[in-house]
Amino acid sequence: MEARRMDETFPPALLAQYRPDWVIGRGRSSIVWAVTERGTNRALALKRLPLAVMAQAWPRHPHLVTVVGQPRWEMLVMERVRGLPLRDWPSPGRPLEAGAAGALLLPSLDALRALHAAGVAHGGVHGGNILVRGAADPVLLEPETGRVPVLGAAPEVLCGEAPHPGGDVWAFGVLAYLLLTGQAPWAGAPEAMREMILEEPIIPPRQLAPGLPGPLESWLLRALARATTRRFADAGEALPALRAALAEAEAAHAGVAQAGG
Repeated sequence: MEARRMDETFPPALLAQYRPDWVIGRGRSSIVWAVTERGTNRALALKRLPLAVMAQAWPRHPHLVTVVGQPRWEMLVMERVRGLPLRDWPSPGRPLEAGAAGALLLPSLDALRALHAAGVAHGGVHGGNILVRGAADPVLLEPETGRVPVLGAAPEVLCGEAPHPGGDVWAFGVLAYLLLTGQAPWAGAPEAMREMILEEPIIPPRQLAPGLPGPLESWLLRALARATTRRFADAGEALPALRAALAEAEAAHAGVAQAGG
């Protein structure tokens, strides 16, 4: 039944170039097919969007999904990424040790930095939109057009501001908070969560994860600052700060271990 619905909606003009295999997902205004490129047998993903998105604006980066082409103004063809969503890594509800979290967060944030350097705001960073291949190889996917989770939306975006790099930093901070503490900063129904994000103070990360190094807590609180003037302006500013926080945490851990030995 799913295959019949897919064939009814798959663009007939593209059947000569791509064989539709199955529907990966449907949104309110978009659909993604798993396709095989005829002639090369490459396994790809084809996404139909409600608005034109220029493939030329999407940079190449080892931790960004590769955009292969744009056969029509409302279509993007990308590599098909298989992996576990970052929000489920390694298991929900259990905080990651700083080094393990850094191995996943730094490449993902560097991919976001590449987007911002190219003048592109992602506008849809969340734990289901970064897939981890193998042991620790995260890949940031394209935004899910029209579907920005409330939890990943910065306060100013919730109030109607367009997606922007500082908003992406907020969304990434929410994900980092989840990995490092084992819990999201806020929880509840979307409308209740919206009010929490706009009005309630964030729970200090070390209240949830007492073993979290102080430099990482400071980084999280800056990434999740409600005022944009106190937040990292973009991933290019947030990335070296995260590297420094992780290095400081590692040095402190090594010092404690050496003293104990």
